[in-house]
Amino acid sequence: MLKPAKSTIFPAAMFLFLAGAAAPLFGQNIELSLSRSALSFPAADPDATPLVPANDTLTVRLKLTGGGPPKPWQLTLRADGNLINILSLTSIDISNITWTASPAPPFRNGRLAANVDQLAAEGDGNVNITAVMNFVFQNSWSYWAGSYRQSVTFTLSRV
Repeated sequence: MLKPAKSTIFPAAMFLFLAGAAAPLFGQNIELSLSRSALSFPAADPDATPLVPANDTLTVRLKLTGGGPPKPWQLTLRADGNLINILSLTSIDISNITWTASPAPPFRNGRLAANVDQLAAEGDGNVNITAVMNFVFQNSWSYWAGSYRQSVTFTLSRV
C-alpha cells in the first residue's frame, strides 16, 4: 500500500485591504485609516505550523464626530471571495482566515467570509479609537501549493 507523500511546497496567502467610509450626513465626520494596504501569510509546513500568523499586525483608526444626537456605528470587513491562485485557478475558503482584535469592546474577534459583511466593531455616538487586529490562516495539507490572493474591504458607517 502506498502512503501519500506530503509536498514540501506550501501555500502562501496574501490579501489586500481597501478602506472606505460611508458618505457622512451633514455635519458628521467619519474617518477610517489602516496601517497597511496588504498582509501576507508565509508558506509553512502544516504539521509544524497549523495556524500561520500574518506577517504583521494591522492598526485600525476610527474617528466619528459631529452630526447631532449620538447614533450607532459599525465597522465591517467583506472579502471579495475566496483566496484565489490565478496561476492554477485553485481556491482556498477565505473562512480559514480569522482575526483577533483589541480593545474589546468595541472591537471583536471574527472570521472572514466570502462576499458577506463581517462585524469587526460597533458602538454608539462619537468615537476616536485606535485598535490592533491580528490575522491568522488555518493551514492544511489539502491546499494546493502556490500563492493566493484576495481583497478585503473595511467599511465604517453610521447605522
